[in-house]
Amino acid sequence: MNLQNSGRVDAYREVYSVYAGESGGSNGNPRSEKSADHRPLKYGKAYHWSFSLDLPNWPHLPAWCINFQAHAKPNEGQKGRTPVFAIQSNNGEYKMVIRAGESETMATATTPFTEHGHWDIYCVFDSANGSTKVVKDGDTVIDYVGANCYDDIKPPYLKWGIYMSDKVPAHYGKLTAEFGLLSGFY
Repeated sequence: MNLQNSGRVDAYREVYSVYAGESGGSNGNPRSEKSADHRPLKYGKAYHWSFSLDLPNWPHLPAWCINFQAHAKPNEGQKGRTPVFAIQSNNGEYKMVIRAGESETMATATTPFTEHGHWDIYCVFDSANGSTKVVKDGDTVIDYVGANCYDDIKPPYLKWGIYMSDKVPAHYGKLTAEFGLLSGFY
């Protein structure tokens, strides 16, 4: 497991924090996340992930912030791309996104965002039959069948925590994401 920046892990939860306006990562965007790049997803296999997510001090940010993603590994010579699957917040909404083809958005679901948010999330991601299902707090928000991966040689891998746009102003201060009851990640 590759822990990037200031994530803290204990037996029941994982806590990630960043300060808005700070720079980090290879492209300057603030991040505090865990990467399972050593354990890529296998094409043609179904995955089941579940977790609780608490955003205890999360305001309506004016730019994107990704909390969970299946991160794409582009082929040799290709530029980096947006995640094939992401759960992210942006402008007062919480959004789940599925992409395929050449970064083409295949399906999205948007739900209202509330401060001090807590969600219980269950995901099924299956590249064999091209299906993705996301259940948030007991309600199905995505039930999609179709392309859900890029045509890359290397399959995607999971990342979770905070990966935020550098456009979030510093006055938003410290932001924290807490993950609990993780299943299917390791």
